[in-house]
Amino acid sequence: MESRVWEKLNGRQWSMLLRKHPRIFERLDLKKMSGKFWSGLLREQPQFAAFCVWEKLNGWHWCELLREHPEFADHCVWEKLSGEFWCSLLMCQPQFAGKCSMEELADRNSAYWADQSDEEFEEDWECLIRDQPQFAKWREGSVK
Repeated sequence: MESRVWEKLNGRQWSMLLRKHPRIFERLDLKKMSGKFWSGLLREQPQFAAFCVWEKLNGWHWCELLREHPEFADHCVWEKLSGEFWCSLLMCQPQFAGKCSMEELADRNSAYWADQSDEEFEEDWECLIRDQPQFAKWREGSVK
């Protein structure tokens, strides 16, 4: 009877439950965990990193996780981060600047910004420079 209750839980429910009750981790069906749920769980319970299926994390999941836990950087697929996610990550963790192309990040026409509007590009850069003024030189160099 008890095992059927655990089987009915979806990934979101598992993630929420394990954040508060990590001792039941051995009951988790890992296949139910998406990148979003792994990111949320690891932010609160980083001891489960050895079980994470890192490939499931997208750019936003990586951004959220690395902002709080930069120790997971060795697992990151940096190419998954868009310009928006890079700016958000660099605001908190500027040491990762060497992992992205700052020239491309400062170029509105680069692939980093393909899915963002001009307004989002400007807002993201304003926030980044406000929090990490050392990046202003990259933005200034790209403005023609």
